[in-house]
Amino acid sequence: MPSMSRARFLKEYVLKVEKEFELDGETAEWAPSSSGGPLEWGQEQSSMDIVKSDKSAERQVSSTAMALSPDDKYLAIASNSAIRIYTVDKKEIRAELIGHQSNVSKVFFVEDISKAETPNDTQYMILSDSKIYSDKGDIIAWYLDSDGKSLTRTMPFAIEALADKSMSAISEDLTSHHELDTDALAEIRKGFVDTLVKSDMKNRLQSLTHWKGHFPSFGSKPLSADGERWLQVLNNESTQSGPRRPALLPTIVVRHFDNINSATYLHGHEDAIMWASFSPTNSELLATASWDGTFRIWSALDGRENLKITQGDVQDWSGDFSPDGRHVLFAGTDCVKIYSIDTGDQVLKLGRDGLKTEAWIRYLSWSPAGDAIALGNGMGVLLWRPFDKKYAKWDRVDEILKLGAEEPMHKGFVSFNGIRWLDRKGQLLAAADGENSFFVWDRERNLKWRFQRPMGKELELFSDDCVYDEKRKVLITLDGDWKLREWNLE
Repeated sequence: MPSMSRARFLKEYVLKVEKEFELDGETAEWAPSSSGGPLEWGQEQSSMDIVKSDKSAERQVSSTAMALSPDDKYLAIASNSAIRIYTVDKKEIRAELIGHQSNVSKVFFVEDISKAETPNDTQYMILSDSKIYSDKGDIIAWYLDSDGKSLTRTMPFAIEALADKSMSAISEDLTSHHELDTDALAEIRKGFVDTLVKSDMKNRLQSLTHWKGHFPSFGSKPLSADGERWLQVLNNESTQSGPRRPALLPTIVVRHFDNINSATYLHGHEDAIMWASFSPTNSELLATASWDGTFRIWSALDGRENLKITQGDVQDWSGDFSPDGRHVLFAGTDCVKIYSIDTGDQVLKLGRDGLKTEAWIRYLSWSPAGDAIALGNGMGVLLWRPFDKKYAKWDRVDEILKLGAEEPMHKGFVSFNGIRWLDRKGQLLAAADGENSFFVWDRERNLKWRFQRPMGKELELFSDDCVYDEKRKVLITLDGDWKLREWNLE
């Protein structure tokens, strides 16, 4: 039976755009900075090679992650298990943050550190997480000064010197008595180096503020908007392979920035927690979606479950709050619904005659403007306007972006994975597809950009990460060929 690998897909697939930001009978025009059409890699405003010499954790593929500081001055870029702090303007490295035992998954700058317990001279605080195939992983707090330099420093092992010293003590005996050749000695030395690297990482971690666990996925917002709290998940392995004791079931942990030792535990979910976010207007409230077939709303104060919505024997995946905190959107298997926070009642359900939706809609984002929700729907993007008062008929949904594939086996690789509103006004929408091209729409001016991977270009990693520098009106993309690119959105 024929099969399709990602490498083969990237080599064969020709990007086919069937619809590109069409809404209410109008199609977006190419933005002036787009030169009348899509821009391919190589036509960006500027680019930079990402350091890729950092070793991946055992059994992990290479990975990257990125975050922009609240004042748009610094970029935190993770490359496998290391994080580097760059200046945005000149891309100078200011710090290397070493301590994660496995590849970094997510990086967040804390928006407001005024309430956080931090060392003296802290200007920026970062939270990053790492995890491997099971639930093993760590969350680390990093503290930077005004120059972007780390305030936590540890003495790294002199790994090469220690390996040489170890070999000098045993190499003569191994050569004369055991007749080992140069290749065999090199293999032994490599073993010393690998062991020292692991020990060095563990030693560095002990000097850092860290916690066991990791952040939830699928657009989760684990840091509260008011700078009071943040959340993580523990014991988040799926229970589908077998039951576990209640104490070992997936758990949400709410922590407090002003007291790193304080925590509230939210027990109740019986399978892996996919998504969790704080209300944008009330950090005492949060919502979760889990593979146990439930959506839940919780009190962050005492861990009490305020609302439980049971979907049955299905997997629930994602969600988002409305910007005013009055509603929450939940997305599960064959289900995308909006609920009232005050009453817990279902308000609306996504669904129209003739509208085909994927069984799992996992990538979505509610616009900061409050009037629209963007949802990745397989090879398309939907715009749902649930409370749009500009129209006589509320609750409108339209497919605004759609890709195609000539080869049926290509379809599973093309889906949109990254859906995000870029600006604080909620007018700039970015969508990343499975072959690492970015589609951007300014719905206020009805302009569009497309930043496209050249056909056949091989990728060394999967990335759909981007951030928006609102001051410079520049989109920064972290691409699968280990390059950081800047694109003009003026």
